[in-house]
Amino acid sequence: MAEQSDINSRRPRLPLFLDLLSRVVVIFGGGKVGERKARLFSQYGPVKVLSRDFSPGLKDLAKDPQRRIDLVECDLSCGLRKDYSKYLQGAFIAIPATSDSELNRAIEEEARDRGVLVNKVEGAGDVVVPSILQRGTIAIAISTESPALTKYLRLRLEEELTENYQDM
Repeated sequence: MAEQSDINSRRPRLPLFLDLLSRVVVIFGGGKVGERKARLFSQYGPVKVLSRDFSPGLKDLAKDPQRRIDLVECDLSCGLRKDYSKYLQGAFIAIPATSDSELNRAIEEEARDRGVLVNKVEGAGDVVVPSILQRGTIAIAISTESPALTKYLRLRLEEELTENYQDM
């Protein structure tokens, strides 16, 4: 019997470019993974990070006037599903990024029950973030089942896609 993550990774996925300017992304976890996700998503829209404590990098990101990051101090480990529900109000995407896999699954389940898209840090969720190559107004998204192949393709395209393409 196939693992659930194997089944999810083989599902056909529609590549989309989303306007997140007024869509809230809620990240559960203030460690390195939460920081990495906040760094990415805060380039595109508002981000709320929930955690008992926050990495120094997250604290610095939250001070950056170019980003809209709200750090909310709370203890997620002793919460009930209804507690997660209040944090998901108004969320477009939820990212369970705690160090506790069981807690991440509970947050994921509550998010899905509320109709909130989930970007998982362990396996494929509703939202899969591709490798992104940006050159001015040109954006190319690359996603494969192999991280090494994705990186290889992005590096090859970076060589080919010079700034001159912007003039076309």
